[in-house]
Amino acid sequence: MSGLNLENQLDEKTKELILKMEVELESKDTEIKSKDQEIAALKNELAYLKNQILNKNRKMFGSSSEQMNSMQVSFFDEAENHSNLKVEEPTVEEITYKRTKPLQNTGKKDNLANLEKVVVKHKLDEGQQSCKDCSSDLVVIGTKSKEILKYIPAKLYVEEHITYSYACKTCEENNDQANIVTTKAPSTLLHKSMASNELLSHVINLKYQHAMPL
Repeated sequence: MSGLNLENQLDEKTKELILKMEVELESKDTEIKSKDQEIAALKNELAYLKNQILNKNRKMFGSSSEQMNSMQVSFFDEAENHSNLKVEEPTVEEITYKRTKPLQNTGKKDNLANLEKVVVKHKLDEGQQSCKDCSSDLVVIGTKSKEILKYIPAKLYVEEHITYSYACKTCEENNDQANIVTTKAPSTLLHKSMASNELLSHVINLKYQHAMPL
């Protein structure tokens, strides 16, 4: 039976099924061909990377092909080549010395003893040296001292601030309670530190402007 007669005997549904299968087979063939090409490309890339790794290991761990000539060796042995091996070794002298052991418990004031000291006295003005209750003259009854370390570029000195306490003797005699007035020393950023505001500014500037370590 000829192919023409066989085709005429097939119904439309069977023809559509055969056509669909042919299209699917063609699509599968194309997909398989694409996969084969992709696999071949990956194999080539893998072989290239393997070759690169081998070359790198060969350069790193293999024997070097560079040769060192005699001129290079003599360059580093210049002192030995020009030295006289018959010269006697020099005599070694042992030198001893004495030093004074520093005193222990050296305080900060001992370390600053050689610095220049400027004394600033904080007294009441003449118009304030009278009792606000009875207008009698105030009398100095005591002083306090506070030392701060001042800084002038390329110069350090100690500035001692002495504050005075005043009391009214008349109020003390009449009322058994003295009217006491005390002057104040300038306040600093660090209350219990000797560092003045100028010195702190200098340290902060060196630390953050010039990146100097503390």
